[in-house]
Amino acid sequence: MSRSTTSRKYDEQFGWRYCPFTWDGQPQFECVAFEPSPWSFSKIWFAPNHVRAWRSSFYHRIGGHDASRAILDDHDLLCRSYIHGNVKHIDRCLYIYHVHPTNTCRGDQNAFIQTETLYIHDQYIYPLVERWCDLNSLRKIDLCGGIDPAPGYESIDLQGADITSDLNERWPFEVREIGLIRAHDALEHLRNPIHTMQEAHRCLTPNGWFLTLTPSTDGRGAFQDPTHVSFWNSNSFWYYTRPEQAKYLPSPVLFESSRVKNFYPSDWHRQHQIVYVKGDLVKPAQSAIGSSSMRDSAIF
Repeated sequence: MSRSTTSRKYDEQFGWRYCPFTWDGQPQFECVAFEPSPWSFSKIWFAPNHVRAWRSSFYHRIGGHDASRAILDDHDLLCRSYIHGNVKHIDRCLYIYHVHPTNTCRGDQNAFIQTETLYIHDQYIYPLVERWCDLNSLRKIDLCGGIDPAPGYESIDLQGADITSDLNERWPFEVREIGLIRAHDALEHLRNPIHTMQEAHRCLTPNGWFLTLTPSTDGRGAFQDPTHVSFWNSNSFWYYTRPEQAKYLPSPVLFESSRVKNFYPSDWHRQHQIVYVKGDLVKPAQSAIGSSSMRDSAIF
């Protein structure tokens, strides 16, 4: 993608890179696309823009464009393309991007995009990361909290007899050997939150994901269960994603915050005021995209 040299660039502190480019004798700059990954595909902000070519057989196999979407149909299709296909980055300027008054980069449509892309992230982040793990032969671990593990995951049962030695001490994994840790109804059963986050960080490979769902102290669920021994809300993740709060912890670790929000998992949870906090965290590689301040969100 190229834009006029007089146009506003995306902020390079969020990982954007540019290189000079000449088109029709005029100097432009090329915005270099991010490598295909769950990180870059899960939000339209970092996804490759305006892809319009698929083999018809593949396009129809993955369901094509969702006709119910007036906007972000491309983002939805990109996520499914990554999950079911093999996506490669072509490091070459392939088209010219023209800005005009009705672009979706401004106005009410853009405001909708900024919100809706987060819900597309919520819809696809698990299959995106699972596909990434499979492509890179990385382990997927489910801290399943006493319920059946997700299909395709290795499980650690938090209700098992060995949970104290397994997870409240050093976790039974080597450094950087796991691509995805799924923790649903799990964090609240581990007595030392700092240790939990340190061990998850140690075991994850660079760009590995820690996907968590936890009863929040903003509702009744955190305190009503007598087996809960640690307590979480959306602000709890500040101490593992923001240097300003991490400095107060001994031996701090920093994740990137891809998505943090409060929500009710079902009408039953809403009826009984049991709020959950969703924390989607990434162990950054040296070249991690963006910053937590741009992508972080805590909403109902």
